[in-house]
Order: sequence, then C-alpha cells, then structure tokens
Amino acid sequence: MADSLNFGGDPSRFMGSGLEYAQSRLYEPGDPVKSIDWRVTARTGKPYVKEYEATRQVAVCLVVDTSASMCVGSTERTKYEWAVRLAAALARAAQERMSPVGLLTAGEDEMRIPATLSTSTAMRWAHQLRLYNFGQRTQLSDRLRTLAAALKARTVVVVLSDLHEPAAFPALELLAASHEVIALWLEDPA
Repeated sequence: MADSLNFGGDPSRFMGSGLEYAQSRLYEPGDPVKSIDWRVTARTGKPYVKEYEATRQVAVCLVVDTSASMCVGSTERTKYEWAVRLAAALARAAQERMSPVGLLTAGEDEMRIPATLSTSTAMRWAHQLRLYNFGQRTQLSDRLRTLAAALKARTVVVVLSDLHEPAAFPALELLAASHEVIALWLEDPA
C-alpha cells in the first residue's frame, strides 16, 4: 500500500504526463485525441489539448569529507560525527520527498554509493561512515571535480566539510555552474 501520494515534488520545466495541469495549447497532428481540452475547444471553435507538468525527482548527492582534520574536536562530538548525523538526516528527508540519495566520501579512501530511494541502504551507509578509516590528506577538490564531470542530470549536491583545503572553493564553483550546491561548513569552537 502507498503511504503517500508523492510522485516527485520537484518543479519541472518539461510538459508531459503528470497530475498537475499546466496549460492548454492548440492541437497539432499526432497529439492523442484523449488529451483534447473539450471546454476550451467548445469556447474557441479550434481544437486544444491539455498539457500537464511532468513529475520529477531531483537526485541528491551527499559529499562527506573524511579527511583527518574532520576528527579534530574540542566538544563531545567531532565535526565528522556531526557530518555523519547530518548526512543521515538529509538522506532521510530527501527520501521522504521521493528524491533518490547518493553518497561520496572525500578523503583518501573513496566510498561511492549510487543514488537510491531505499531507506535501509541509506541507513546502512550512514553506519559504515561511523566506522570509517580516515586519511591524512584532504582530496575534497579532486572529488568535487570528478563529481562535476560525472553528473549528467541536474543534482542537488550537499557538501559536509570543514573546508580546510583552499582548492575546494574553485571546485565548488565549478560544480555550482551546472548543479545546485549546498556547502555545510562544519567548524569546531576551538
């Protein structure tokens, strides 16, 4: 049984099959007869067809910095622990909106999980992140450039990092040219 009526809550510029009425336009040869807007056709005397806004799902890609600098902390929870908690919460929220969620780590060892709507998969990788082995050097900028080249469709990219690598900022700008980028800059009070 369906527990919600979400088909993809993200706005679309494309017309197609969907539930949300967008507009009526003049009939063109080849349009299906069942899509004729009979009220507008009767009023104008010319055949019109109904167009609907296509439902869409925009994927979310979470990029978690796994460099050693994320482990430094003067409080009960380190920046990395906050990043993992935030990533799990964002994954769950995106999946509630019917947006598939993927993961990419940005340290020496790479963990790449393709976008999925499976909540159990998202919680499994959140648990794997808690047990992750950290690298010594940050490669956030390299991972962001690789991601910018690999992503084909418009994606929401959420970067969870302390942004200690200066080269990360131009890489974020490159990624933001084609995708929606949100950087959560995690800092420690110390």
